[in-house]
Parts: sequence; C-alpha cells; structure tokens
Amino acid sequence: MKTLGKLKLHEFRKAELEKRELNALKGETMAVIALCQFDLTRCFGYPYTKDNGASLGAPLIDHLVGTYENPSRSTVAQAYDFIIETLEEAVTLMSEEKNNGRMNKYAARALLARVYLYHNDNRKAFDMADQLIKDVDASGSYALYPHEKYVAAWSVETKFGSESFFEIANSVDDTPGRDSWDLSLRNMRSRCWLIREMCVGSCWRRINMREKRYGGCTN
Repeated sequence: MKTLGKLKLHEFRKAELEKRELNALKGETMAVIALCQFDLTRCFGYPYTKDNGASLGAPLIDHLVGTYENPSRSTVAQAYDFIIETLEEAVTLMSEEKNNGRMNKYAARALLARVYLYHNDNRKAFDMADQLIKDVDASGSYALYPHEKYVAAWSVETKFGSESFFEIANSVDDTPGRDSWDLSLRNMRSRCWLIREMCVGSCWRRINMREKRYGGCTN
C-alpha cells in the first residue's frame, strides 16, 4: 500500500507538471496571437481614441480560412476587446521563466499594459506597468543596463539582453535551414509579397500583395 501510494503521488505530480506545461504553451500561443492582432489593428485601423474604435480595422480570424474566403474587417473596438480578453487569460496561464525567443508572463503583462494605453484605459495601463516593474525588480531575472553598457546594448550583436522581455529570433543563425527568416522572406517574394519596410515593434508599414496596396501603420 505504501508503494502504491508513492506511485499514485508520482503520477499525480507528473500530471500536474504536464498540465502546467500545457497551460504555459497555451498562454504563450494566446499572447502571440494577441500581439499579432495588436500589430494588425494598429496598421490597418485608426487609433482607438479617434472614434472609440468605431472605424474598421483588420479581420478577426477564429477559424481556418479557406483558399477563396475573404474575411470581413472587424471594428477597432472589436479587435481591442479580443486582444485584451486574450491577453488577460494568457497571463493567468503563462510561466515567469525567462526563455530567450519565447514570451513569458512578464512579456505578456508588459504587452497588456501597452494595449490598455492604446485602448485609453490609462488607469489600468498605469497599474499594470507599476506592478510589473515591482515584480520584475523582485524577480532578479531582468535589470536595466548600467551606463557604461547602454550604447553597446543597441548593437546588432547583442541579443536577449537583461532589459529584453521578448525578442523574435529571426536571423539565419537563430533559425537555420527551411525554418529560417531569410528563406521565409524569399518564399514570400516568390508569391508576390513585396515587403517594403517594417515599423518598430514588428508592425508592417506597407505590404503589397499582387499589386494590391493596403494602408500603412497609423500609430
């Protein structure tokens, strides 16, 4: 009975660990989806504060899109509701562990604070950012660059620094072979995607597809 009890306890702990790992992956996926929708909304919609989100933004995709399907655009308000709801749930699932090239709970909370700000929820933005700074400082996982290292921190050779919550590993060295960023860009060009330039924070300014021009980032 004692051995059986230990076995059951081991199985329970293993199941709990697997559940936490699955939740962390689910939360990370949700946070990345929210990040992409946030960038799309800022690129293809007016700022929320212009008309409280009544104008049109990017489509909200919640299913596998067919080859000839043309999803309709959602309003900016609908997009922000989706982004905020997704991030708020993601934060409850994610791990605080720092993993270079991956999002964790700190990165999702930082993004949520910014989303609140763009959504004109200034009090929520302040409270989220204020608490995040305190929690990050207590964690010891991140730190501001000292004065003598600040300039060097902006070098292209510097990756995943102590101030960085989230960076996309998008160089050929980070993801070699068929999964590399360089190959992805070549494939997009071959499919008539012409990438003009990128905004700060991975936001596309202009993307031309088959000679159709779409509007650039508005903020």
